[in-house]
Amino acid sequence: MSEFIESLYVKQFGKERPDEVHKMEDIAAAHVEKRAARKAENLLEKNNQAAEEEPASTETVSEETSTSEADIKTEASETDASAAGTEVPESNAAEAAAAVNSSQDQAASE
Repeated sequence: MSEFIESLYVKQFGKERPDEVHKMEDIAAAHVEKRAARKAENLLEKNNQAAEEEPASTETVSEETSTSEADIKTEASETDASAAGTEVPESNAAEAAAAVNSSQDQAASE
């Protein structure tokens, strides 16, 4: 069976092996990181649109619609954790964000 698969690969790509081989863990970590970045970007964009739509006083808009980077990272880490199949209680969201970031750093360094 493996010889058959190898022959199909050579037929399709014209070479016996890929140029670069990536571990599944690295691919998955990159995917989760990319999704978290997109979610944070979309959240910021949504908040900016909400701020533009409501021309209230400057103080009201900044208090109601501003989202700090910590809030975005916390929400992104909750998304990462849910994508990984784990639950993150709200009280431990900051700790979970730090854990996710450190695990992503470890995966990137390997």
